[in-house]
Amino acid sequence: MKEIVSLAGELYPSSKVIISTPTPRADNESFNMKGQLISVLLKQEYFDTEEVYLCDHSNLANKGRAVPRFLCEDDKYHLSDQGVNVFAANIRDIVDEALDLPKRRPFYNSNVNLNNGSRGGYRGRGGYRGRGGYRSRGGYRGRGHNNYNNYQSRGRGYG
Repeated sequence: MKEIVSLAGELYPSSKVIISTPTPRADNESFNMKGQLISVLLKQEYFDTEEVYLCDHSNLANKGRAVPRFLCEDDKYHLSDQGVNVFAANIRDIVDEALDLPKRRPFYNSNVNLNNGSRGGYRGRGGYRGRGGYRSRGGYRGRGHNNYNNYQSRGRGYG
């Protein structure tokens, strides 16, 4: 690995190298442990190297064991569709970091309506509809208190 990284540095001095760590496996515990060991050794070897970035796939596992939904049920070492999605996101994130691009917003945090127009079961105060909690400046503050600053100056506000 060192030879490949040094050769890449010689041939392309302004480039950066991204090394992908092994993905977890559930078919053979020995192979899975060897993959974890390789990941640890790579992290140790390239910890302080500025031109080498490691794409860590430990989020495909929990406590060292592969998360079943990320692996194909047939062989337990190829990635499932969900596993490929996580794998691709890991690579995308490390490429963004290597190129010093701004962090992307997670999909679940975007303004995309994921429930096809359904408002969901919870309709209480707070949430994304703008009413806010007790610390927000908008929403319900009680009868007779229309001015936020006036409400705060009476010592009854929480914000």
